[in-house]
Amino acid sequence: MNSQAITFAEVEPQDEPELAEDEVHVWRFRIQKPELVPESLMATLDVGDRNHAETFGDAASKRVFMTARGATRFILSLYTEVAPRMLRFGRGEHGKPFLKMDDAPQFNVAHTFEWGVVAVTRSVQIGVDLERIRPMPDLSRVARDHFSRQEYAHLFSLPEDVRTEAFHACWTRKEAYIKALGGGVAIPLKSFDVSLEPGAPAEILGIEGSSEATRDWTMLAFEPAPDHCGAVAIARGGMRARGFHFPPG
Repeated sequence: MNSQAITFAEVEPQDEPELAEDEVHVWRFRIQKPELVPESLMATLDVGDRNHAETFGDAASKRVFMTARGATRFILSLYTEVAPRMLRFGRGEHGKPFLKMDDAPQFNVAHTFEWGVVAVTRSVQIGVDLERIRPMPDLSRVARDHFSRQEYAHLFSLPEDVRTEAFHACWTRKEAYIKALGGGVAIPLKSFDVSLEPGAPAEILGIEGSSEATRDWTMLAFEPAPDHCGAVAIARGGMRARGFHFPPG
């Protein structure tokens, strides 16, 4: 089991970032940044994107989807040498998106109403999750319903002033793992254990009661902005990470 934190580069990456087999690239972008919604970004969306955007019931959710999809298209074009608008997406059995092309990079996307992230690997399964850290009046009930017994006990062994942060760390790590597998709600959140203590490395501690299977995974934690936390899970041990901003610079 490999774990590390991700630091986002403050310098402009190469126009075509080289992605090694043992690397994951995590790109962050701001949803509410005006310069992220120019015509050039919206022009990357195809008919399917625009039709899907219309299914959202409010303008804010529509904007979030369109910004995230446009940023995703631009980022993935760097790895595929295909124009952003020409990229074609499919969905797995439980809705996980993938690129319809030979030798396509693996990717996953997550966002709040303020920030988004796109994680990319060369060929291995990947999942990413992002949450805004916010007060949780029903924290105990949600943790009891979705965390394993070990996670719940660990959460409530921590000082009260760090439990909200620890809850969100646990949640993002569990969601990232499930998204990497592409199993959606078919995978019980209680069927595996993750680390959650603030400041501790992100780790998958056990899967279905066994610690052996964790050797095949890398889990990484990141903080894209104040009051946000995220995690990425990759189905291969020993992966290295690089973080980038979008737009670059």
